Amino acid sequence: MNIRIVVLLFLMTVSFRLKAQDVTVYNSPHNLDNTISKLYFSIDKNGFSYVNTQEYKSNPRGLEDGFKGRIQVISFETDDVVRLAACEPAALLDVPFKILVWEEGDDTFIAFTNAMNLKHRYVIRNCDEVIHEINKALIRIVNDAIRTH
Repeated sequence: MNIRIVVLLFLMTVSFRLKAQDVTVYNSPHNLDNTISKLYFSIDKNGFSYVNTQEYKSNPRGLEDGFKGRIQVISFETDDVVRLAACEPAALLDVPFKILVWEEGDDTFIAFTNAMNLKHRYVIRNCDEVIHEINKALIRIVNDAIRTH
């Protein structure tokens, strides 16, 4: 009976992990506005097309324990979307790609969902090259934006 419980717990853990999002978070050395400017430039430089930016008001009710920073989501697309659609049309539910930028105290953070997550979420097969290219481009965009020189 103990082995059944162990196996059940293991399967639940694996199942939860497969459904979880693989979010990559970076700390930016720049303030929020400079980080966003650098992201816009990097999105263009790396061949992506800017779509829009959404700003969210954090802690609108002034709760003491709530998050009190600024939050912005930058959306953008790439020509690789056509290749991704050829692999699995349902993966376009996660397009346009997004980068989340927020300021917490004196720190600015950048986050995005790792493109490798698409492979697991939509059970994409035989499309590793496209997914790797998208993921490398996302990393390049963020690294360009946090570069200090």
